[in-house]
Amino acid sequence: EHKIDPDHFLDHAHQIDISDVPQCETVKEYLARLPGKKVIFTNSSRAFAQRMSKHLGIDHHFDGLFSIEDASYLPKPMPGPDDTVVKKFAFDPKKAAMFEHMAVNLKPAAALGMTTVWIHGDEDAEHAHVHHKTDTLAAWLKKTIPQHPTKAK
Repeated sequence: EHKIDPDHFLDHAHQIDISDVPQCETVKEYLARLPGKKVIFTNSSRAFAQRMSKHLGIDHHFDGLFSIEDASYLPKPMPGPDDTVVKKFAFDPKKAAMFEHMAVNLKPAAALGMTTVWIHGDEDAEHAHVHHKTDTLAAWLKKTIPQHPTKAK
């Protein structure tokens, strides 16, 4: 609409200091135990998602990254990007979960059959498309994933 180059805008908008964002040892520990393919699906730029996941010490836990650029600049919850993520990373949405801090962004994932987990922080409301709610990702991981992984026989 305003003829702004989206890459230039995203680069400028994501030049923020993340040095005060702490790593979470619980998330790092439990992501290692979480089975299956893990993909970062973000409305942010690829560069920012890579920088943030590396800063948090969790980048090596993910099999892929799907950013706003990959979605042709269509943000969640617009129709389309969720389907593209499923196709690009070749997974069955009925065997997948999506974690999101904005409940509205979980609607397309739920429509595809994904289990949805809303990281709601202080906001607490009911949404038909939200299957699970948690204050933090760490709390959900700790509650859901066994403390001691079982070894495959």
